Amino acid sequence: MPYKDNDHNTENFLSELTIVENIMKQNLDCLVVCGGDFNMDFSTDWVHTKILHNFCKCVSLNPTVERSTSTVDYSYNFNMIRFQIVDHFLLSAHLYRDAVISYNVLHDTCNTSDHDPIVLHLNLPISRFSFFKKQFRVKPAWNRATEGQLMDYYDNLRLNLRLYSSTI
Repeated sequence: MPYKDNDHNTENFLSELTIVENIMKQNLDCLVVCGGDFNMDFSTDWVHTKILHNFCKCVSLNPTVERSTSTVDYSYNFNMIRFQIVDHFLLSAHLYRDAVISYNVLHDTCNTSDHDPIVLHLNLPISRFSFFKKQFRVKPAWNRATEGQLMDYYDNLRLNLRLYSSTI
C-alpha cells in the first residue's frame, strides 16, 4: 500500500481498498484472508490507520494483530532504530474467531530486508475434490477449413435442412 506522506498517496490507499472491497462484493460466499504490507501501524494515529480501521469495520474484516494471542512485536525496522507493525493479515470474522492457531513474526538475522515475514497459521477443514478426465470433442476449426470443405459443409447443411423441413 502507498505510504502516508501526502494526499495523493491517501487517494491511492483508498483506491486500493476499494479494489479489495469490490472483490469481496463479487465473492460474497467466500471467507477472506487479505495480507500484505499496508504501510501503516494500527497502534498509531495516522490518517491511513483511521481509514483502514473504518474499512475493516465496514466490510467486517479483523486485523490479526489485534488478537490477544498475537506475538508480533514488529514487522518493519528502519535501520534498527524505529520498529513498527506495518505488515498485516485481515480476516473474515469466522476465520478470525474460529480458525487462527497462531500469528507471529520470523526475526532472522539472515533476512536482509527491512521487513520480517509474518506467519499466520489457520486450522481449516479441507474437502477433497474429484476431477473427471477432460473429454476431447472434435470441433471444426473454421479458420483452417479449405474452400472444398466449406462447400461440402454448405451442401450437407442445405440437404439436412431440406430433409428436416419436409418432415414438419
